[in-house]
Amino acid sequence: MLSGHVTGWAAQECRDAIQHNFNAWVKEFGTGNREFKQMVEQAEAFLSSFGFSRYLPYPNSDERDLPIKDLAGYRKGSIRNEDDEFRFYTFPHVFEGEIAQGFNPSHFARALSAAGMLEAGNDRRYKKKALRQNWGEAACFLRADVPA
Repeated sequence: MLSGHVTGWAAQECRDAIQHNFNAWVKEFGTGNREFKQMVEQAEAFLSSFGFSRYLPYPNSDERDLPIKDLAGYRKGSIRNEDDEFRFYTFPHVFEGEIAQGFNPSHFARALSAAGMLEAGNDRRYKKKALRQNWGEAACFLRADVPA
């Protein structure tokens, strides 16, 4: 072992220390892709924080819902019907600049797709023209369990 002269440890002691630290790492963080997990958690956190405040209900919006500060897109689903699944149609600039912040948006989209949170368009790209209102066109669809 290269560090034996620095630590004064025998080769076996170095191996044992390395194995101990590796096992501690796996116990703490697991063997999965941490970046993938971070991406999913970041998207879930955005939707949990802003799913009801920055997404305009669609198609049944009410003028009491307006104005929405920093509109992020449109939301389908109702808190009145517990069987509804919330769907968030997000503007591309919000997805790229806020939801996927700090990550490559294409890799982020693939991670969300693999997690079942993002639906690909017909051309297998993640931008798809989904909903259009007076305020713009939302181009990607996110699915999440958001606490009501």
